[in-house]
Amino acid sequence: MKDEWTIYHELLEEVYSDDELISELDDPFAGQIEINADHRFLDVGCGQSPLVLKFVRQGIAVTAMDENRVVIAALDRRLRKYGEVARSLATLVNGRYPAHPPPNPPFTMVAIRDVLHFHDRAEQKYMVQLLSARIHRGALVTVKGHSQEHIVASNPTMDSRYKWFFSDENLRSLFDARQYECLWTKTYEAKPTSLYVSFITKWVTRVGQQHGVPPSQIAQHVSEYLAHGPEITIEGLFRKL
Repeated sequence: MKDEWTIYHELLEEVYSDDELISELDDPFAGQIEINADHRFLDVGCGQSPLVLKFVRQGIAVTAMDENRVVIAALDRRLRKYGEVARSLATLVNGRYPAHPPPNPPFTMVAIRDVLHFHDRAEQKYMVQLLSARIHRGALVTVKGHSQEHIVASNPTMDSRYKWFFSDENLRSLFDARQYECLWTKTYEAKPTSLYVSFITKWVTRVGQQHGVPPSQIAQHVSEYLAHGPEITIEGLFRKL
């Protein structure tokens, strides 16, 4: 029997085209850096990363890390559709940072998005500390995680995987002000698109069917999931001094 997150990532590949993934991306590097083939991009906890897909299309070398083999396999299949030359730009690593340090440093752009909230504070600080030795001066680092206003922060039994919820202050304090300049931070509620609603409906339905849940209960679970409360996100962009 497949676990729910294997089903999640298989469905993500099935439902979202590359263009649709990229279209929903609010590129954190936009307007901050001139994109060219001299850059090297690292994505930690990449998922089926729209940033990886976007940068490979632009001829940039990328290193993408994720501990989930299903994710890495799906990202590999997406990249192979672009041809051998484009695929050769990407190094895909099935491993958990920081236990597995990323290959191919130094990097000029780094993303640690939707992964920090799975680590406690000591692990987060260690991740940033290790990163500092693997990036260029002037490199940009984008981070993103769940805010203290996120619905799970006040109801942790909803998802026990989350170990940390961020305020603006403790997001900024991850980065030593002597080594990094904070360019911006923002907190916002993630608004679901119609494609996302369709995706979640299929995911909850497929998981329920696998466990023999009656259709009426599956429909109820879908409604509850989509209405469970605000998914408040915080993100920031930092420059290495």
